[in-house]
Amino acid sequence: RFKMSAEMKEKFRSAQASRIGAVGPRARVLAKMRELIYVARPKLLTYWQRIDTAGTGVVPVEQWPAAMRSCVVPDDDFPWEWIAPTMLRQFRKTSNFNYAAYLAQYENTLSRKLANSWHSGVVLSLANGVQTKEQAEAAWATIDRNGDGQLSYQELRPLLKTSASSDVKVEEDRVYSVLARMDKDKTGYIDREEFVHAVVRSVEQKPLLAEVAASRNDQSALAKSFLRKSARKSTADSAEVLSIARSKKAIMLQLELSKWSEADIAQCWAATQGAIRALAATTGCVSSVFEVLDGDGDGKIDRGEFQEGLIQLLKGSELLLAFDQWEPLLWRLVDEDGSGFVSPSELNLAFSVRESLSI
Repeated sequence: RFKMSAEMKEKFRSAQASRIGAVGPRARVLAKMRELIYVARPKLLTYWQRIDTAGTGVVPVEQWPAAMRSCVVPDDDFPWEWIAPTMLRQFRKTSNFNYAAYLAQYENTLSRKLANSWHSGVVLSLANGVQTKEQAEAAWATIDRNGDGQLSYQELRPLLKTSASSDVKVEEDRVYSVLARMDKDKTGYIDREEFVHAVVRSVEQKPLLAEVAASRNDQSALAKSFLRKSARKSTADSAEVLSIARSKKAIMLQLELSKWSEADIAQCWAATQGAIRALAATTGCVSSVFEVLDGDGDGKIDRGEFQEGLIQLLKGSELLLAFDQWEPLLWRLVDEDGSGFVSPSELNLAFSVRESLSI
C-alpha cells in the first residue's frame, strides 16, 4: 500500500486553505464525495450484493447510508442520511435503487480510456483459447460453477487473480473495472449473454489491435490528413467544430496508445487509479492539486514537477518500481496539447471524478 509523503500532505492542507474562498463549500463537499465513492466502488458493490441475496440488482434506498458508513467514511456521526437525498437524487421517487447503475455514474475519463485498451486481454484470460461463440458458451458452463446463470464481483475476483500486482486495491479496482465493462444492463452481475458477447468481441478485436499496432505510419498519415482537412473548416458551425475537435482527440489518443504494450497501458491505468485514491484520502480536492504540483508557482506544471508530484503521491506503492514504464505514457496523455507543460484544465480533466446522470 502507498502512503502519501508528509510533505505532500502539508502542501495539500496549505493549498486547500488558500482555495476556501475560490470554491464554495457545497462544491468542495460534492467533489470530495465523488472521489470517495469512486475509489470505494468495489467495496460498495460487494456490500450491496451481499444484501441483494436474490441477485435482482436493486436494494432499498434506506441501505445507502449504511453502505456509505461501512465502506466510505466509517464514522457514526457523519451525516450520510442528510446527504442521501442529494447523492441519490435520480432515485428520489423510488424506494429501491439500482446499485450498479449508481456506481457506474462515477467515472474518471482518463482511467476509462486506458482501461478500454487492456480490457480485451483480461476478458480473453477468462476463456483461454476460445475462438468462436460456441466455445465461449462452453467456457461459460465451466466458469458459472454454481449454475445460477450469473457472476457476482466475489465470483469474478478469483477468476481474474493475477501475479502482476500484490496491491489489493489495484486488484479490486481491476476486477471492478472488468465487471462494469461487461455488465451491459447494469445489474451488477455478468450473465451468460454478456460473457459470450464480451469474449467474442475481444476475439474479434485481437487481430484489429495487432493491425493497428503494425500500421502506425499509415495512421500518422491519416491523422495528418484529417488535421489538414479540419483546419480548412474555419467556417464550420459550432456543432461541427466540436465534432472535429472530438474526432481529433480520439485519433491522437489511438495513435498514442498504439505505441505502447498492453502491460504498459495497464500499469499506467493502475497509476492513475492510485493517484486518484491518494487524492481522495486528502482533505483537498483535485482543484488543489495544481497548486501543490506547481512548485515554482509559474502557473504551469513541467515534466519534473509532474514526476516529483507522482512520486510523492504514490510513496510506498509498488507502482513506483515500474515508474519509468508508465510515467512517459501518463505524461503524454495528461499533456493533451503536447506543449511540454500541463495546464490547470488538463490536470483537472486527467484526475477529477465526474458524475454522469445519464444512466
